[in-house]
Amino acid sequence: MLDDLAALGPDELMALYRTARTPSLADLDGKLTGRMLAVPRAQEPHVKALIEKFARSPLFPWQSKTFKHETANHGHGVKIAKGGS
Repeated sequence: MLDDLAALGPDELMALYRTARTPSLADLDGKLTGRMLAVPRAQEPHVKALIEKFARSPLFPWQSKTFKHETANHGHGVKIAKGGS
């Protein structure tokens, strides 16, 4: 799924964002895996390729996020650094 999203350009991603539904907080519980999908001002092929390579590399500092809802309207999220837990 992330690879499919990463293949989209900024305008296509924005169209998906505009029509997306907001999940409930309970839907977000657990470790979430994500990655940078687009940098709108850096879409030249050589710049985009460099940024994507960095985002997938061990040098990129963030691995994912975790989230835990407490109520229907409140929860906590934490970024996980690579090598962390």
